[in-house]
Amino acid sequence: MHKKWLRFSVSALFLAMTVACIWLGVITNRANLQSKVVKAVQDAGGDVLYDHEQATPNGSNRPEPGILERTFGVDFSHSVVQVSLPDETHNVDELLPDISRLPNLEKLIVGGDVSDAGTEHLSRCKKLTHFISCDTRLTDETLKVLGRLRSLRYLDFATTDITNDGLKYLAPLKELEQLLLWGEEITDEAMPHISQLTGLEQLHIQHCSVSTEGLHHVTRLPKLKGLNVAPAKLDDSAVEIFKKLDKLTWLVLEGTGVSNSAIQELKTGKPKLAVH
Repeated sequence: MHKKWLRFSVSALFLAMTVACIWLGVITNRANLQSKVVKAVQDAGGDVLYDHEQATPNGSNRPEPGILERTFGVDFSHSVVQVSLPDETHNVDELLPDISRLPNLEKLIVGGDVSDAGTEHLSRCKKLTHFISCDTRLTDETLKVLGRLRSLRYLDFATTDITNDGLKYLAPLKELEQLLLWGEEITDEAMPHISQLTGLEQLHIQHCSVSTEGLHHVTRLPKLKGLNVAPAKLDDSAVEIFKKLDKLTWLVLEGTGVSNSAIQELKTGKPKLAVH
C-alpha cells in the first residue's frame, strides 16, 4: 500500500511539474513577444500603455504586484492594452502584424503611413474596443476588417479615404457606442448605414456633407445621447428630428444654419438638453 501511494505521489508530482513548466513556458514566450513589440513600437516613434498604468474610476492607478515586475520585468507581470502610432511613426504596416498578436490589446491609435495592408492583421485583436485613425489613407477595406471585431465600442475616423458605401461593413457592430466621422466625403448616403448601429450613444459627423434630409435616419438610434453635426447645412426643420430623440442629452449645432429661434424652441420642448 505504501509503495502504491509513493508511486502515485511521484506521478502526481511529475504531472504537476510538467503542467507548471508548460504554463511558465507560455507566459515566458508571451512576455518575450510583448517585450519585442514594445521595443519595436518605441523605436519607430510610437508608444504603449500597460494595464497597470490605466487610471481606475477613482482616479488612481492599479496597484502593481511589485515582486514579479522587479524579478522578471514589466512584460512578465503586465499586459499592453494600448498602442499609439502617431503621424511621425515610421513603418507602421511592418509593426501591425506583431502588434495584432498582443492578446490583451484594447486600444489602437494609428496615423501616418498606415495602409489597409497593415490593418488586415487586426482581425486577430478579439479584445479591441477602441480604434482611432488620424489623418490616414485607410479605405473601406479596413472597415471590412473592423466590422468583424464585435468587441469594438469606439471608432474614430478623422480624415481618411473611407466612403459612404463602406460604412455598411460596420453593420454587425451592434454594441458600438461611439462613432466619429470627419470629412466632406461622408454624405446623406452614409446615414442609412449609420442607422444600423443601434447601440450608438454618441455620434459625431463633423465637417461632413450631411443635410436635414439625411439626418432623419438618426431617429432609428434609440440609445443616442449625444450628437455633433457641426458644421453642416441644416435648416430649422432639423429641430423636429432632435425632438424625437428621447435620450438625447447634448447636441452641437454650431455652424449648421439652424436659427436661434428654432434652437430656443427645441430647448423649450427639451429643457434638459444642452445645445452648443
